[in-house]
Amino acid sequence: MDFVKLGVIKSDENLVANQIKFIPTNRNFETIKNIKGFYLKIIDDMEYTSFKIISNINNYFILSTEIEINFDKFKNHEIFIKKKDLPKLPNNEFYNESLIGCIVMNSENENYGIINRILDSSNGSMIEIKLNEKIYVVPFIEHFILDINLNDNFIIIKDVEKIAAL
Repeated sequence: MDFVKLGVIKSDENLVANQIKFIPTNRNFETIKNIKGFYLKIIDDMEYTSFKIISNINNYFILSTEIEINFDKFKNHEIFIKKKDLPKLPNNEFYNESLIGCIVMNSENENYGIINRILDSSNGSMIEIKLNEKIYVVPFIEHFILDINLNDNFIIIKDVEKIAAL
């Protein structure tokens, strides 16, 4: 079964046992509002739980789950959804995971590697790029992203040649 990362669980000492602080991987908050549950990876198994949104605060949600989640075990744990269950996004929006494998180019269309993965945090996302044996990261913010073309599988990043040289 094909799964896509939805976000991560963060600890919050003010929450009760079946509540979690959830930070989505993309900033499209409509996705979490339009699904009924998610999967936690436990060893080699995926365990499903349904949830209800308690609140939406800035860039995260407080969710009430049907199972108790042990924060010592699941803090910073990734949450997944089946790819086939992802809600359709409005035009020109995409899930961060769809960038993986895209060719990274500068504004002169020179190749600067391939997107290896998307790193998410409460401060935003970073694009991890692999160029030969070197790995570097670029903040996934408007300042750097000049164009994203998922149909042709490439992304143009401002000043990527300078970042790659660091």
